[in-house]
Amino acid sequence: MPETTWSTAAHDVVRPIDYSLNLGEVPTYLHALLRAEDKEFREPYTDVRTSIEEVMEENEQRARVAAQQPRSDVAGSRLRTWKKIFEEFGLLYVSEDQRLKATALGRMVRELQEDLSNQIAGANDHIVSLVLAVLNRHTLANPLVSAEYPTGTDLHPYRAIWKAVRALDNKIHWQEMNRVLLHVLHDSDVPDAINKIRNVRKTHGGTFESETELSALGNPAVDAGDETRRRITPWLAKAAFGGIFLSDETGDGYWTLQNQYRDLIDGVLATPIATPPEALQSRESYLEYIVSGLTVTEETQNDADEELFARAMRAVERFGDRKIIVLSGIPGTGKTRMARLLAAGLTENDPYRLQEIQFHEGTGYDQFVEGFVPRADGTGFDLRSKTLCVINDRAARDPGRRTFVLLIEELTRADVHAVLGELLTYVEHRDRPFRLAHSQREMKIASNLVVLATMNPRDKSALTLDHAILRRLHQVTVPPDPAALREIVSDNLPDDTAKTLCDWYAKYAAILPFGHGEFADAHSTQDLRDIWQGTVLHSLTDSSGNVRQQYAEAADSYPWT
Repeated sequence: MPETTWSTAAHDVVRPIDYSLNLGEVPTYLHALLRAEDKEFREPYTDVRTSIEEVMEENEQRARVAAQQPRSDVAGSRLRTWKKIFEEFGLLYVSEDQRLKATALGRMVRELQEDLSNQIAGANDHIVSLVLAVLNRHTLANPLVSAEYPTGTDLHPYRAIWKAVRALDNKIHWQEMNRVLLHVLHDSDVPDAINKIRNVRKTHGGTFESETELSALGNPAVDAGDETRRRITPWLAKAAFGGIFLSDETGDGYWTLQNQYRDLIDGVLATPIATPPEALQSRESYLEYIVSGLTVTEETQNDADEELFARAMRAVERFGDRKIIVLSGIPGTGKTRMARLLAAGLTENDPYRLQEIQFHEGTGYDQFVEGFVPRADGTGFDLRSKTLCVINDRAARDPGRRTFVLLIEELTRADVHAVLGELLTYVEHRDRPFRLAHSQREMKIASNLVVLATMNPRDKSALTLDHAILRRLHQVTVPPDPAALREIVSDNLPDDTAKTLCDWYAKYAAILPFGHGEFADAHSTQDLRDIWQGTVLHSLTDSSGNVRQQYAEAADSYPWT
């Protein structure tokens, strides 16, 4: 029969574990399994045991002693248990011919583990960010689990736990899990579950020491006597990523969110998520889905990008350590796309090493550097690091001192002096410490942080930039490009239509206030007509709706009005 509560294994339950990069049981087995990619995973697990021995030998010189030491003669059932856990995190899987395979995420983790001796905290933070993105996509009913759930079950269990924790004073009790959350099968029912827990806490105090308080929560999903808590723990341990996000160190039954991960949790919860049906068709499609999106961009360079990309990359290499590299061009020239291609190249397409922000008139220092945000319970405000501090801290503690990127869209739409704050001065003085305005925390702009930006040079705000700002910018012009337009429309439009459009655009590109990208979505002459009437024409007219004189010839000769 289908499960009406979350499935909990009755055997070989794994205790709360630490997935951080230390020398404990979990990282050793994870590292060994990832290193054994393409080796057989079947009894007697000879290749895997050899890999474990190799990792253990490499770790012998390191001092930290784990609570439970890894062993190369570990039982086969234990190896299968670890394999299942690492598979659920989207790190690895076993192919049909019984060989270990690392996923894209697994390969990232494996590379990070090679940096174990360098700045452990930075590597841990990187892994946490990547795995958080994977856990965020997990559904209760999925091809990786044997449990069957009712048709229509759509719950994202880890999101449900995180939502409850954030709404309930940043903690959740295992009894609240057992008697409330484990009964929830739909995302839409999570808010009611949270309200129920909140009301019981208010009424009874939240100690869960009496039968009255437990009864108020509801019937237990698991009722296994002394084994009950142990059966609930794996759900919490996985939502906690083995004790990194959440900790149960207080001993009162509560798992509490670690302060440093609040922003990461809030970031993933801020975006609604829906699982595409095709992702649930097989183990392979599901694993591909949960690790998808772990890139800066899916786009690749085309021939028309080559010269501009090379020019921009040269600017980064020569001036990126002391200036803000600005891609400057009118709308539709592909500034944003090129900026993301640059960011992908600089960060090896790793989204953890990129932070983006779009400036607008309301953007201030508090949204960019650090600022106060209201607490979820309405009791006051907390000071939080914002975009600049988040990416700068990541760059400063990265194990390999790899390049990190801060990408600012529409730089000149905000009050640049007020928003950039300390960055404006210290972007060119990376070795000089300064104190942040609110927290008074001492910081330096990391030497491996590249600041990219985009702007429209014809904006009024861009025309009024003073010398203090301009001298800290290195501008790379992104011009309208008839060649890029030809490449865009060659596959989308009939040859004669494409030629007519490209000839028209090449003739007037130098004076038009929009770039070649305006026609990227054109697949027919009707599209060209709609783009003209709905977008392009309005950029050529004055406040009275008349075409400005400098654009009159271009407007009159456009073929699809």
